[in-house]
Amino acid sequence: MEIHNELSRFYDNDFELIVVNDGSHDSTLDEILKASKQIESMKIVTYVKNNGKGHAIKVGFSHASKDLITFLDGDLDIPPRQIESLLNTYYETGADVVIQSKRHPDSVVNGVTLKRYFLSRSYQLYIKLLFNLPVSDTQAGCKLFRREVLETIMPKLLVKRYAFDVEQLVLAHKYGFKIAEASRILKLWMKRLYYRGTHLRGLGSLTGTGVLRTF
Repeated sequence: MEIHNELSRFYDNDFELIVVNDGSHDSTLDEILKASKQIESMKIVTYVKNNGKGHAIKVGFSHASKDLITFLDGDLDIPPRQIESLLNTYYETGADVVIQSKRHPDSVVNGVTLKRYFLSRSYQLYIKLLFNLPVSDTQAGCKLFRREVLETIMPKLLVKRYAFDVEQLVLAHKYGFKIAEASRILKLWMKRLYYRGTHLRGLGSLTGTGVLRTF
């Protein structure tokens, strides 16, 4: 409901919400079905075997019909209200792809440990050296694409799991699509509290569940 309400602020009801259940074995599907009774625009895609985030997003895209497509991890690690940052950057820059970056000048990042900071910076340096990507953060789980970009790169994607984030950006850059970065709010102490609250509400683990919004 939170995602639906956030999108309604921008597009009234002119959008679709696609939820992909990537082989979850807990109460995830039950919660999805419950939510679908309140949201007419929701499309549900579910299958038995867990195939990874990359596969889930590719399957979700195959059910999308709109021109702008965003995706967000089903555990809502990134609050849906941050979609606004993607949309603002898209309209301001005319980019083909907009990704969130915790290194954007307007980003708010709190609670990051020194170890996490070091690992993150090292990983991004490694990616930069390998692929020369014009971005500072490849791993944020909230991204926006024009349909043309995904139609070009999806058939060529090979990675089904977490390196999928890097591969899609590498391909978008290779084919000349413009990539822009948007600000991000990352507060790890709030994230830990959110996970506890999710568990208490009985949602169980939402790992492997993807949410795509297209408009």
